[in-house]
Amino acid sequence: MAGDGEIVRGWYAATEGRLDSAAVAYWYDDILHPEVDWRAVEGSLDDSGVMKGRERVRRYFEELLEAFENIVIEPLEIEEVGERVVMEVHFTGRSRGAGVPTELRFWVTYLVRDGKLASVREYLSHDDAIAAASLPAS
Repeated sequence: MAGDGEIVRGWYAATEGRLDSAAVAYWYDDILHPEVDWRAVEGSLDDSGVMKGRERVRRYFEELLEAFENIVIEPLEIEEVGERVVMEVHFTGRSRGAGVPTELRFWVTYLVRDGKLASVREYLSHDDAIAAASLPAS
């Protein structure tokens, strides 16, 4: 869908990529479709399977905030593939317990419906994200 990439980029720009309590409220109130589904990178420490609904995704964000501080999620490369948006993101933060800096790069597919975020999947590789984005939306 033409323009969905700019919509997704705009969501990150609105919070300057920060993930804090104000950003969580913004994503919950303005971005997440009521029936959103989200999955972290399969097999990663934060993978709890497919999370369904705005309440569950908000809890996921809150769990990240409990584990990390100074979270910034910077959108890098972005492209539209079929009905989805594929974006490379750069995650930085600091663990709350030990103060260890964390930096990750991964790819995310987004499906936008009615101007809201309907589905998200995270991947470790660009190829995996592109392959998933090329499948028909369910």
